[in-house]
Amino acid sequence: MKILYTITKTNWGGAQKHVYDLIKGEKERGSEIIFCGGWDEKNHLLFDKIQDLGISCYKIESLGKSVSLIKDLQVFLSLTRIYKKEKPNIIHLHSSKIGGVGALAARLFTKAKVVYTAHSIPFEEKRNFISLFIIYLVTYLTIGLSHKTILISEGMKKAFPKKGVSHKYSLIYHGIDEPLFLTKEDARKKLSAEGGLTILTIAELTANKNVLAGIYAIEKLLPLYPTLEYHILGGGELYGNYEKYIQEKKLEKNIFLHGFVANAATYLPAGDIFLLPSSNEGFGYVLLEASLAELPLIGTDVGGIPDIIKNEVNGLLAPKEDVEKIKEALLLLLSDETKRKKYGKAAKDLSLKNFSLSRMQSETHALYEEVLEK
Repeated sequence: MKILYTITKTNWGGAQKHVYDLIKGEKERGSEIIFCGGWDEKNHLLFDKIQDLGISCYKIESLGKSVSLIKDLQVFLSLTRIYKKEKPNIIHLHSSKIGGVGALAARLFTKAKVVYTAHSIPFEEKRNFISLFIIYLVTYLTIGLSHKTILISEGMKKAFPKKGVSHKYSLIYHGIDEPLFLTKEDARKKLSAEGGLTILTIAELTANKNVLAGIYAIEKLLPLYPTLEYHILGGGELYGNYEKYIQEKKLEKNIFLHGFVANAATYLPAGDIFLLPSSNEGFGYVLLEASLAELPLIGTDVGGIPDIIKNEVNGLLAPKEDVEKIKEALLLLLSDETKRKKYGKAAKDLSLKNFSLSRMQSETHALYEEVLEK
């Protein structure tokens, strides 16, 4: 089996980790793997990690998240050349941008089976109506062109188009192995956590992750918990905006922006609570990592987050973009150490039961075999 994987961005986030884990698993099974993806001179950790596996990789420098007819045509031509040269049996597309262009090129110029994994719900992002309508149509087209579409949460199944394409969907949850965590003492030392109660967020600083809602909630809690610390691990386009706000409000002693941190999950034992305040989230990979660190979870009721956080079992759910409800959830756990420990243990138990890496890899491989038989 020869599989070509491709994704829009080759930085390091949940979708990229997912692709890496699939590639590593298929390589171990003996499949021949090719990879191509967008190239950013400053941020291409996924690309580096896949090359370290000894896999052939192609850079697509014109590939970016924003829409550009000229660049998208260049991407189409680049993919066509790669497809024709490599002649894969399966083309596995990841993320909405590469999904549409990649599926069209595959259908026109190859006999490969096309598998598309949707990592978010792009037509629920904050955009104008016309943009969202176009994105919805492109998503529908991508699903139609693909032989199978993998959805990664029940929330996505509810949101995605049904008419004429529902038979193409397969629900496969993400899965992970337990990270190699630092000790709590070492993790806190490396983050310069001073010893007070500590909230952690690991996220790319984009509008979808809405980390600003977490910052607002922490700010509201400081009169009650003046030594509370909020550590945010992740870089992104909104880093400067958040840094400016923290400085203007004189929150530097309580809220810490660490930027991109390699192997950020290893620092999770430093926290007492993990917060993911996303306004749009396909799954929430980092919640699994936080679960395995036995942290109680707080997240918003969007996308795949409710698939992971069972309210009042392993954490608490709040309505998206509702800073007051996020604050109340934080307050409930900050004031109750027994509940934090109870939810943390339940989080780990549920993660081990429902979201193993081996299950994800096996289910995806079975889907490959299924599409090749048809």
